[in-house]
Amino acid sequence: MKLKCTAAAYRAALMVVVCLAVGAVGARAQSLSSPWSAADVGKPNLAGSASLSNEVLTIDAAGKDIWGISDEFHFVYQAISGDVDIRARLDSLSAGHGWAKAGVMIRSSLADDASHGYALLSLDNG
Repeated sequence: MKLKCTAAAYRAALMVVVCLAVGAVGARAQSLSSPWSAADVGKPNLAGSASLSNEVLTIDAAGKDIWGISDEFHFVYQAISGDVDIRARLDSLSAGHGWAKAGVMIRSSLADDASHGYALLSLDNG
């Protein structure tokens, strides 16, 4: 799945997450600088990646889903503490599966069973 988000839309103080992606993976290029980080949560069959260029964040990701007791997806994030305001604009989402999704997430850790909350859009299912 390829996900593009405009970085300028995320300049709110104390950001946690830019976007998360679950779906099929394309080419990999890891190019993020502080304060952004990226990691696979769980054990996707294919490693995800993220790059930031000209204020556009591109995420290539794989994973099963974020439902149930064990999550599996690629996560682009900033570590924070305290109150947070999360804002994002999704410029495009392309994937081979209707339940592929992107959005914002607050997560207690990178563990696959960590507590979390999110707001998501899926390709075919809202």
